[in-house]
Amino acid sequence: MLILNSIKRLLITILIIFLTSLAGYAQDAKQHKVKDHIDVGGGQSVEILQMRGTGANEEWYVQYYRGADKESTPRWESPESIKIAEQRILDAQKQQNPTNNVPVVKSNEKSSEKGTATTTVAGNNAECTFTPPSGEVRSTDEFSIALAKRKIYDNYAKNVNGTGMAPLKVGVTFISVTAGKPYVNTVHVDPGTGAKRKYDGAPVDAMLYPVYSKHITCEQYKDATNKTSVESSYVCFKNKDGNWSCPILGFPKTTPLKN
Repeated sequence: MLILNSIKRLLITILIIFLTSLAGYAQDAKQHKVKDHIDVGGGQSVEILQMRGTGANEEWYVQYYRGADKESTPRWESPESIKIAEQRILDAQKQQNPTNNVPVVKSNEKSSEKGTATTTVAGNNAECTFTPPSGEVRSTDEFSIALAKRKIYDNYAKNVNGTGMAPLKVGVTFISVTAGKPYVNTVHVDPGTGAKRKYDGAPVDAMLYPVYSKHITCEQYKDATNKTSVESSYVCFKNKDGNWSCPILGFPKTTPLKN
């Protein structure tokens, strides 16, 4: 009888812990709705004008703002990159308030298609390095944080030739890189504007991998080296030729740094 009572108490304790964890998760997993204004950092915010679909097919019709001013025109897009940016802001607020801070478990460098991954490498005081973050990306490579880093680096390196206004060398030191849940670039027909892809720059049915990166760029010129802090969202996918591409989304937050 004593053993049965002990087992009952243990099960009740486990149930209480589970329900408490579930409640905490529900508080962090904010439910968004039309007319929500979401801070995505860098002086930018997003207003949700319409919502449709669920799960992997969810889409938001959004208007971007820089301060109080509208940026570009409203558009349909997957909410993953917006959610990543919002979570980054929430995490920063938790760090400023230690009583509500929840320890974060570091994950591996690679990110699978079914989850997310975050890697933190260096801080704003990191020294400039002009070595590529990894080897060249091949079309047969699977998506990973390392792949995203290399393609972001390639975005900068393609402008290096030492002529005119171009730098002699460029380096990228990554502070943190976060990959969101991937989704398929499906097509939806909007009654007002016709057929629309989730992301116009990628082929139909391509797998899209949202990425948020905070990094330091170093551009070396003949007489100086410019160092800049950059925070921006990207989307990685295979283009029509089967090669990996990770173009930037929206406008980056840039801050010049002293060497």
